[in-house]
Amino acid sequence: MYLMIWEFHTKPGFDRSFEEAYGQNGLWDRLFRQDTEFLGTELLKCSEMNGHYVTIDRWTTEEAYKSFKERMKSEIKSIDERCSNLTDHEAPLGGFFNNSFAFSR
Repeated sequence: MYLMIWEFHTKPGFDRSFEEAYGQNGLWDRLFRQDTEFLGTELLKCSEMNGHYVTIDRWTTEEAYKSFKERMKSEIKSIDERCSNLTDHEAPLGGFFNNSFAFSR
């Protein structure tokens, strides 16, 4: 599994709009779900810093993610523009591989 992880800081007063756009069934999730290689998204809100979020988008492979990005360039750009007023900071933390589905204590 390939995970694409992003970090965001929302503008004051935009948390709810951000959560609606970036969470499950939001703009990004609906776009990604058009591809059968997309496995889901998670939106994590920091408990210690207001307006700090992380998204984790899961794909079957890195190649599937990159192929989707290439095919959907214009749609991605359009959503990026629609959401640009929601954040002060947006940065990819990177792509990660998860070869284990079990967690140990």
